[in-house]
Amino acid sequence: MTERVVTIPGTPDAGLSPNARCHFRVKAKLVKDARYLARMACLEQHGQVKPLRAPVMLHAVIAWESRRKFMDVTNAIAALKSYEDGLVDAKLMGDDRGVTGWTLEQCRDPEKRGWTRITIKEVKQESEPLLIRSREELIELIPELAEFGDFACFSANE
Repeated sequence: MTERVVTIPGTPDAGLSPNARCHFRVKAKLVKDARYLARMACLEQHGQVKPLRAPVMLHAVIAWESRRKFMDVTNAIAALKSYEDGLVDAKLMGDDRGVTGWTLEQCRDPEKRGWTRITIKEVKQESEPLLIRSREELIELIPELAEFGDFACFSANE
């Protein structure tokens, strides 16, 4: 598995949280600035590299400044979306549609400045999609597929 680590100076602004109530232009500027900051941090630390292939898993560590409150996990992950877009802009990963999940840790920065570290890991795919070429193959597999619950059939001829 391949992984890349990016350390972004600062922490996500409180206005990036879904709970923030601010004017849409203020939020748009916060999103733009956070995305740019993440992109520049990636380019500075990794330069031009080949993007990691999907699927990927992201792990973030947010070291908060001295007076900032910790965010709850779901708001913190949502606030990191702009950073995720910055990683894509820097071509560290191909597309954010390939992100299978986030994990998050929060702590205090002993230096009281704050930083965010995002680790991108390629996830090994469990299996390839199943290609059924004929109706007979499908009929043979129905008992096996039934244990997985609902499934859909598509025909290339239609």
